[in-house]
Amino acid sequence: MSYSIIRPADHAGWLAERAKGIGSSEVGTIFGVNSFDSPLKLWRRKVGLDGPVEETEAMTLGHAFEDGVAREFARKTGAIIDESSAIDWLAVDDEHPWRRVSPDRMFWKKGTPPEERTLANATMLECKTTSHNVSEENIPDYWFCQVQYQMGVLGLKSCCLAWVTAFGGRFHHDYCEIPFNQGFFDTLMAKVDTFWNVNILGHVEPEDVLTLSDASLKWRATKDRRAVADEQTLGVIKNFLCLKAESERLKELKDEMELRIKNAMRNADTLVDSSDQILATWREFKGRDSFDTETFKEENPEIYSRYIKSGSPSRRFCIKAPKAS
Repeated sequence: MSYSIIRPADHAGWLAERAKGIGSSEVGTIFGVNSFDSPLKLWRRKVGLDGPVEETEAMTLGHAFEDGVAREFARKTGAIIDESSAIDWLAVDDEHPWRRVSPDRMFWKKGTPPEERTLANATMLECKTTSHNVSEENIPDYWFCQVQYQMGVLGLKSCCLAWVTAFGGRFHHDYCEIPFNQGFFDTLMAKVDTFWNVNILGHVEPEDVLTLSDASLKWRATKDRRAVADEQTLGVIKNFLCLKAESERLKELKDEMELRIKNAMRNADTLVDSSDQILATWREFKGRDSFDTETFKEENPEIYSRYIKSGSPSRRFCIKAPKAS
């Protein structure tokens, strides 16, 4: 397998090149293991039906902290980070040009002499920040998909994954080596290639409906149309109603326990145990500023009407208990 390197002039150019294929951060979504996204939502963005995902503060900080994660990895291992790999670049599979990857960093092992520090001799480092409990035995599935895709395109036999987690209220840096899995890569690529060539280029909507929001996007209501529930669906409705009743009972119990804890705290903003370990906090925050829509509408009706924007149609879901026959 061979690949070509593309080094765009700026970030906008990098985004344009990345849009010409499937990036490594998207393969976990296509494989159905990214809880933050779905194949249907990704497809809608790729074909231009929806706009790009707005970058959250967590995403922005994740990019900003890459350098710190990489430097701590280098400090612990003696790895030599290729500083030029920190800028926006892409490796594009020559045979399958929609397979495009942009590793966070490339590095050489400790002691590699300067004359051997070439891209062909480099190893890949993926840098992550998370609030979840992550360990070498507990790597998130979408991280695993991402690095397998990158290694496959780059022709690597292994790579390193480094992360900082804030799980449990403390920061912790760790890393591990991940070997390339050819069998998994082939399975992953079967889905990626179909997604690109059939779904995106062929403009065919994915069949997978993985989330409640997917169902709302895919299925539009037809007035007065009725679907007949089969035995399996009737069983699901029965279980749904049982779970709903149980969740309502648990919410009442939770609210009762919360009230007991707050009554124990009274005017204190912090609850501790006998060793002064914090158990709970109940603090006051500055009130949020909000716009008084009703007053503005009453005092400025013409201006208000100019800025009214109708939302997209939505469907209301309601379960009714079947009548006993």
